[in-house]
Amino acid sequence: MAENEEKTISPVEKGQTVTHSVVDQPLWELLAQRIKKVDVTSHDKPYLNSYVGGMAIGIVLFLGFLLAGQGFGDSGALTRIVAFFMNELFPQHTERLVYFKRYLTTSSHPLNHWIIYMLIGIALGGLVSGLRGKRMEKGFLKGPNTTNRRRIVTAFVGGMLVTFGARMAGGCITGMAMTGTAMLGVAGWIFFLSVLVAGLIVAFFVRREWL
Repeated sequence: MAENEEKTISPVEKGQTVTHSVVDQPLWELLAQRIKKVDVTSHDKPYLNSYVGGMAIGIVLFLGFLLAGQGFGDSGALTRIVAFFMNELFPQHTERLVYFKRYLTTSSHPLNHWIIYMLIGIALGGLVSGLRGKRMEKGFLKGPNTTNRRRIVTAFVGGMLVTFGARMAGGCITGMAMTGTAMLGVAGWIFFLSVLVAGLIVAFFVRREWL
């Protein structure tokens, strides 16, 4: 029997059997069940298989380069939004900030950019997916061993660190890791491997928040 198959068989009909392979189940679900022994597949409408979703992302990224000449990106859109509002509220101060000034000196509006429209599309796509899957509900996504307040604080601090790191690196997970590695860029691969290693280290210390 192949090593990637569990040594369990279940009857289908009398006289027939079928084997269950680990590749039939997304890796994150398999790990969650092995570690916590919980059922994460009990949604009314199950999520798309992660392997299929990964291939779909690759296809969309290829089409983005083919049709629009652009890859993925998120943090750049947030930077443009911050630059716009800072210029509206504190124009003199923003004028002295070289980092934000470069987004305001172009001939076009800082928000009239493909990355802004992509961010809007991501939000709308997530909304449509949640509505179609009947998974829209109010609440906090947190582990059983933490409180709502602690979850808000850690999410805010983590979000600030991730945003700062993305701007220091010149891109985020979508811009540097996904698009950069797809283009075989050295910076993209260094960023991807750094995020992977750092994530594994941090996950070890905060695992009790979720398990």
